[in-house]
Amino acid sequence: ARASARARPFQAMARAVFFAFAVVSLFVGPAAAEIFVGSGAQGTIEFPLENDTASGEAAAGVQVTPRVEPASMADRIQFDGIAVKEVAGAVLPISIAVGQTRTLVVSYTIKAAAQDGDSFQVFLDADLPDQVVDPDPATWDTSVRFKFDKTKPVMTLKDARGTLASGAPTNAAGLVITVDDGVGPAVSGPGRIELWKDGAVFAASDQDYVAKHDYTSAAGDLPALGNLPEGAFTVKAFDQAGNEADPVIFKVDRTVARITVLDDDFRSLLQGGRTNSRQLLVGGNDLKPDGVSPGSGVFKIRLSGPGFAEESVFAAFPTQESVKFPKAGGSRPPGYYTARVEDAAGNVAEVSELMVDNTAPVVSIFDSMPLNGGGLPGRGWK
Repeated sequence: ARASARARPFQAMARAVFFAFAVVSLFVGPAAAEIFVGSGAQGTIEFPLENDTASGEAAAGVQVTPRVEPASMADRIQFDGIAVKEVAGAVLPISIAVGQTRTLVVSYTIKAAAQDGDSFQVFLDADLPDQVVDPDPATWDTSVRFKFDKTKPVMTLKDARGTLASGAPTNAAGLVITVDDGVGPAVSGPGRIELWKDGAVFAASDQDYVAKHDYTSAAGDLPALGNLPEGAFTVKAFDQAGNEADPVIFKVDRTVARITVLDDDFRSLLQGGRTNSRQLLVGGNDLKPDGVSPGSGVFKIRLSGPGFAEESVFAAFPTQESVKFPKAGGSRPPGYYTARVEDAAGNVAEVSELMVDNTAPVVSIFDSMPLNGGGLPGRGWK
């Protein structure tokens, strides 16, 4: 007859509730399980025992005693009680009938004395006085190793243009969320990330990573990043110990601003337009299609062409703005020009192949009438 300390995927089950700071269930196994914990973490360790004896005897006086190694770490954890999962209100020691399994559940709380980097092991020593339930030597000192990590990770957000400040607008092109849990004696690493929209979780990932990870739209990572709707999002990230990073907020805006290009006579120029204007007026309007709701705002207006490039950058992101080029007055060289308006989210509107032609044409008149009644050539060009 042997005790069955069955190994189960404890981490996946623990993590599913750890980040809500609820009770966490760990399962002992032939090899020591391991989990990262943070300040005040609470949970349970489950120790299933089975009486599979052929003698038909019940196992009486079954008990389990938690033991901390090294003993100097005993003040890092508090054992709150031991219950029997299958029998509500049962008090140890208990009896286990033939063919019956009873799961002893040890509740714990990580105490304030725990220090960053602490690592200790909890052994669940079974007391089986009748020897009917006889544990296998390989699983006798079945245990769980705790590693204490109280340092919160750092989260940053980037799009195709570079790092974004919290609250910044983006068109979500090339969006990458980096969670860095740093280095140290007990770095648990990124464990869960959540995208929130309109007060609810829009997308999440529970994959564990070592120390640092870049979340992208790649399959198996955080695919939702590749197809985010417009609106405000909040990102929450946790390491495997349950420490939460400072949240990051961003706003998705994929609506391209409307661009207008006017010449000196306020004539509108479209793609491939022609003008002899000495100056061009380039404007941007970042209202949404309803004509009322603002977008992320006009960020940059630029005109470029042969030997000429000027732009204006707006820190306040106005909804509408226009700039006359050249800004210092005068005129630009003739040639083909491109006008661009970029909004604060990185969306770009463009009018290109604008030809500026300041050269007047040459007019020639040819008189083909003959002289002297014919026979002689005309008078030619004039």
